[in-house]
Amino acid sequence: MRGSWAGAMGQVQFMPSSYLQYAEDYNGDGRRDIWSTPADVFASIANYLKGHGWTPGQTWGREVSVPPAAAKSIGRDVARREGSCKAMRDMTVALPLSKWSSLGVRLPGARPLPKSDLTASLVSGSKRSFLVYSNYDAILDYNCAHSYALSVGLLGDAIAAGSATAPAPKPARPARRRRAN
Repeated sequence: MRGSWAGAMGQVQFMPSSYLQYAEDYNGDGRRDIWSTPADVFASIANYLKGHGWTPGQTWGREVSVPPAAAKSIGRDVARREGSCKAMRDMTVALPLSKWSSLGVRLPGARPLPKSDLTASLVSGSKRSFLVYSNYDAILDYNCAHSYALSVGLLGDAIAAGSATAPAPKPARPARRRRAN
């Protein structure tokens, strides 16, 4: 088994303890190959997320609109989370969606939040904000950075919606021929 100088191994960058606990032999060849077998790589990541609380059928989060007055109130009245991961500390405690609604948080376009008994934490950047659920925590357990977790969530949504395909390449234009003098 080969890994980086810090011990992270394979495409999934598992530490040895994570390899032992979560690596999968999805293709059934008798090896848990997180280096070069895509089926094992993706199954191992899925097993890791499942082991860290991923709930099938539940979303990771959603983009929301937080008007300036609401942001000020939230910053003053809603506690931040605790944890060893900086990203966890850079988000609010989880509150019911009804509470977020009463604080002025809306879906984009000023649409109301859905009626649900889910609790969510607020992650706010300089330009965008998201209400995130427990599946987001599972992603942060994998890589504790909002830039990573938000990218994974948004890419997953785009793939599920069928909009994450690469645009078709433009046909090449024939090269112009220069006239010989």
